Amino acid sequence: TPHRKQQQRIDSGAALEVIDFLNQSPVDGMALLGVAGGYPHFDVEEREKFIAFALRRARKPTAVNVSHSSLEVTAYLASH
Repeated sequence: TPHRKQQQRIDSGAALEVIDFLNQSPVDGMALLGVAGGYPHFDVEEREKFIAFALRRARKPTAVNVSHSSLEVTAYLASH
């Protein structure tokens, strides 16, 4: 997940470029906030906004990692 330098905030512009690239590529789908990325460093509100933004932009099947150290937050993000 692209993030802003020196901040724990998602770089929405760079993320949009990645999503557009994947939309135009021959891949069958995409995964957001993957377990190998920096997703644990983004707060819940940041992740929630990014998920909504990215899913509106994605044109292919998309899996979203909603894991969190709290079951309550995981369920919240999954329902979002």
